[in-house]
Amino acid sequence: MKEQINNEITDLTKNIEVLECEIEIKSCKIKNDINSEIGNLEKDIKQLEKLQFNLEKFFLFIKSKFEKYKKKKRYKYLVNNPIDEVQKLLKNEIFLLKNYFDKKQYLSDNFDLVCKHRLSNLLNKLDKINFIKQSNEYKGAEGEILVIEKLRNLADDYFVFNDLSFKLDNGINFDGEVTIQPPYKQFTLHKKAPQPKIRYTMTSS
Repeated sequence: MKEQINNEITDLTKNIEVLECEIEIKSCKIKNDINSEIGNLEKDIKQLEKLQFNLEKFFLFIKSKFEKYKKKKRYKYLVNNPIDEVQKLLKNEIFLLKNYFDKKQYLSDNFDLVCKHRLSNLLNKLDKINFIKQSNEYKGAEGEILVIEKLRNLADDYFVFNDLSFKLDNGINFDGEVTIQPPYKQFTLHKKAPQPKIRYTMTSS
């Protein structure tokens, strides 16, 4: 169990290193994209500022004013908050990285407690399995499986009559080999022969 937890901590450390490299690469790309977008916004804003009011192109003028407002707002945000933009675009990776760190820290700080807890769960499961194995249902199922195996290995010159019922006041002996005791349900096996006789009987209830 201790080795398993140590392996988990090792795997988490590797995952953290890989994810940090991935975030660093993506972060550089995002910063370059932000710089490119800032440059494009500057050009667009300058172009929009050149437009003069023209009654014939009134709606185009209004539209250009609105576009200029949006681009200036975006430009101001990117210039003043580039780190916020990077973190927003990397929020999934940052969230995953935090989970890795938290899990690694928890396992490291509570190593013995985690071992004890996991062993306790295993012992509880083992107790439940042992309880089931001691139950009549389990023993009955186990007996049925043994019967099935016995029946499966019989030669082809046997008949099998399943779930026959007999109501008997006393036990009956057949050739001194088998005794049927009341009550009554059993598997009855007959050997194929000119004069069939009961060779093997197992009580099923």
